[in-house]
Amino acid sequence: MHLEIGPVDPERIRFEDPRAESSEQIRNRVISSRAVQKERYENYPGVNANSGVPAGIIDSICLLSRPARALLMMSMQKLGLSLRGYHSVIRIARTIEDLVGNTEIREAAVAEALQYRSPDRPFSVD
Repeated sequence: MHLEIGPVDPERIRFEDPRAESSEQIRNRVISSRAVQKERYENYPGVNANSGVPAGIIDSICLLSRPARALLMMSMQKLGLSLRGYHSVIRIARTIEDLVGNTEIREAAVAEALQYRSPDRPFSVD
């Protein structure tokens, strides 16, 4: 995963946002997510987390909603995603959903996962 982050306007920084999660809350969500993943992959030796799901079984384990699958298929065409890129997006989207406690991968998680990708090669969206 690759993120490009631009400069932040100092005027827009809020140091105390009541809506923000505390570090402890985030830590607890991560711990819970890892426990879900450990349980999900207990019958798959050598797989402990979403990042290690073999391509051959990813579609049977990481279930996408119809809108999520449609977005991913469109993205493969428009963005020129490789099969490796397709699997990467699914793994990241599965992790996003685990962090919020969802069992199915929704369109919003696929869209978020696509935003985290750096293009494998230059492309244009026409």
